[in-house]
Amino acid sequence: RRHFVPLLSRTKKRSVHCVSNERADRSRRPCSDIDAEVVGAQGRIGSQILRLTMGPKSNKQTKVMAVPRGLCPGSLTDKQGKPIFVTTHSTSWSEIHAVTLPSRRDDLVWIGNGLLDDQLHKNATVVVVHYGILKVGQEPTTNDNSPPTVVYGRHAQATAALLQQDGIAIRVTKDWNEIRVAAARKVLWSAVLWLFCHYQPRRPFIEDNNGDASASDFHPLTTSQVHEMYSNELKLLLLELWPSFQQIF
Repeated sequence: RRHFVPLLSRTKKRSVHCVSNERADRSRRPCSDIDAEVVGAQGRIGSQILRLTMGPKSNKQTKVMAVPRGLCPGSLTDKQGKPIFVTTHSTSWSEIHAVTLPSRRDDLVWIGNGLLDDQLHKNATVVVVHYGILKVGQEPTTNDNSPPTVVYGRHAQATAALLQQDGIAIRVTKDWNEIRVAAARKVLWSAVLWLFCHYQPRRPFIEDNNGDASASDFHPLTTSQVHEMYSNELKLLLLELWPSFQQIF
């Protein structure tokens, strides 16, 4: 009889489960030659981790495996101390933490945009990303004006070395408060940038035959266009919001 744990169900009607390693099929037993796991490997950041470990830039001695849906994170590697990269949306972080084998939760490497929680993140590894990947499989985009990606936690050095293969500027910190502030700033920055991408007062409206503004002609600005057109307004809004935003963490 297998032991099932609820995992990331997409709808209330459909139940997706996670089977723990102890009751898993033989094909899912931990492997001593697997060095790391990736949760969310089909996404943009997840595909980057696989590319860096399996592609032309990879270290041939590193073997990484994607965690299949339905298998508890931590079940593929054979012991503690091997990183488990989590590259999913932050809304799934709590569930992923809950279904990860308890003995492996400190090996989780959280990569994404979200506010940090002491229980989920403090004893693990956190990466606050300051680069972009436009499509799955592509290399990251960044520039000299971007702040360095900040890495914290027990797997910080190994994660930093991995990302540096892509030319990413990295700052490793041991300060929990510093990584919390960095994560909060990134959340605020992303939210404000999204607003400016969709706020275009300088764009003339096109009316249809009924006199209504046409939405079909609307195309959000890219982040590069926002920086070019609204750089000063963007900075002013961030400076205005940041003091209030600090009160929530």
